[in-house]
Amino acid sequence: MIQLLGRNNSVHTQKVMWCLAEIGLPIERLDVGGAFGGNTDHKYLALNPNGTVPTLIDGDFVMWESNSIVRYLAQKYGKAPWQPRSLEHAGLAGQWMDWTTNAVIPPVRTLFSVLMRTKPEDRDMGQVRIARRQAIGVFAILNAHLEKQKFVAGDEPMMSPGRCMTPQAVAQSVRPFN
Repeated sequence: MIQLLGRNNSVHTQKVMWCLAEIGLPIERLDVGGAFGGNTDHKYLALNPNGTVPTLIDGDFVMWESNSIVRYLAQKYGKAPWQPRSLEHAGLAGQWMDWTTNAVIPPVRTLFSVLMRTKPEDRDMGQVRIARRQAIGVFAILNAHLEKQKFVAGDEPMMSPGRCMTPQAVAQSVRPFN
């Protein structure tokens, strides 16, 4: 059985869990990282020298980095439509996955950290305004792209840049402030 080491409140672990659910692959997930700890233990670092989550164990094969794990799972276990049907589709899906990591996550992480994890009196609203503008800009790119096609990488779902963020959470992050 495949094991996934990572806490369920990690967006990176959630992304892999979403992929596993979509392709219907049973797994055993073990809580590691964050409040659960364990990600700095020597045993864990032998599997993932970064000490981050998630880490996938598929028999004797071990890998880390959530986007790479999703690509691996889609290619090894995915069936249509979750497995890209061509190198071009795989390339586009990977492009949007990496774009999400590099363009979407930074401003959303800032918004979440400042607005949800910082006491109101300690919040840097200048940071919030900058991150909000950045988030609006990246979501405008995605919206414009999705006006041309049904899914990010084509006309059917496949491995994707899913981040398990609810539309409500994103909307709350980028709404105008009073």
